[in-house]
Amino acid sequence: MAQTQTGLTEAQARAALAKLTTAAADFREAIRVFQSQYDCDTMGLDEWATDIGDTLHEVKEDIDFTYGDE
Repeated sequence: MAQTQTGLTEAQARAALAKLTTAAADFREAIRVFQSQYDCDTMGLDEWATDIGDTLHEVKEDIDFTYGDE
């Protein structure tokens, strides 16, 4: 069974990603609320929110790759 450098099993890694995904959704919502209160388009908050999604996708792909042989 493959394990990450931190010793996570696949189930633990996927559970941790699920928690991170939930936290990221909450954070993206906080960004949206902030933008509705203070218009700061020049700050790149939209890109920040998008980058979070892209990063989560890359983490999922890494987990899939790490545990793909199981």
